[in-house]
Amino acid sequence: MIQSIGDGEEELVKAVMADEDPFMKIQAQIAFGGLLTIGAVIIASVCGKDPWGGASLSLESLAAAAIGAVAVVPLVALRAWTWSPAATRLLPALDEVHAGQLETTKPWLSGMTQEQVAVMMVVEVLPVTVLLYPAAQAGLTLSIGKYGELLSSWLHYDFPEHTTAVTALMFTALMAAVGRAFELGVSPEEFEVVETASSNADRYYRVMLNGPAEASRAAIAFRAVAQAWAESKAEACTIGAAITFVDVSYFGVLWYLTDDLTAPVVAALLLNWVDYWHLHQRVLTQENLVKQRNPNSRR
Repeated sequence: MIQSIGDGEEELVKAVMADEDPFMKIQAQIAFGGLLTIGAVIIASVCGKDPWGGASLSLESLAAAAIGAVAVVPLVALRAWTWSPAATRLLPALDEVHAGQLETTKPWLSGMTQEQVAVMMVVEVLPVTVLLYPAAQAGLTLSIGKYGELLSSWLHYDFPEHTTAVTALMFTALMAAVGRAFELGVSPEEFEVVETASSNADRYYRVMLNGPAEASRAAIAFRAVAQAWAESKAEACTIGAAITFVDVSYFGVLWYLTDDLTAPVVAALLLNWVDYWHLHQRVLTQENLVKQRNPNSRR
């Protein structure tokens, strides 16, 4: 019930997007990704760095792609495990993580075939990868490097050679993790509804139930459930942020080691496909349930 709470306009936009033609969704994502890529190229170029991160149509990039595919196998296996029943039994908050991902992606994946989902994933992952690494690292490295020079002169201490690059990458991973935590966190609408319901629980159950003792027990039980939900959401934020931090850091290290953006691109595509495949399966399941209940429904 709580997961259905949201801003009315936002829910309307999601409903319209879910009913949109899949090719229109892909075109919209291509347009947005194109703007993102242009911005990333400008940032990297202004900072004097290769906007494509060393990637090219060459045997070297082909070798880097193979390295990326091999290097990401452990993460792919671990990500696939997080979608298993065994993982959710061990970490129940994973259900909240996946529910948050589904809420975000469902409007985009609704009505799509497996092939269309793959295209959607590619046009989403590629621009973000270009932004996170060549562009963001160029800008952050330049900024942190200037600050490091001032700090070195004040402290009369020379920082290790790779300190600036490591700091820039860790900062990028941290910001991405914070963004994921906010995405999975309790929305203002959810907080307001749960807070109001908890504060009015005693009054509600006194009206609905017979006897003050029974009403008091029901109110206490309701607050316990609300507290458990809040704790589950907090744990989901932590898990989601940790996963994002590891992903961004891992791909960044892979890029620095190969000096070729092809390696993290291939790794990111393979890893993200695990999530997209499972999310699409859940969307299909929900759509089939809707069709069974209402054969005249489009979704």
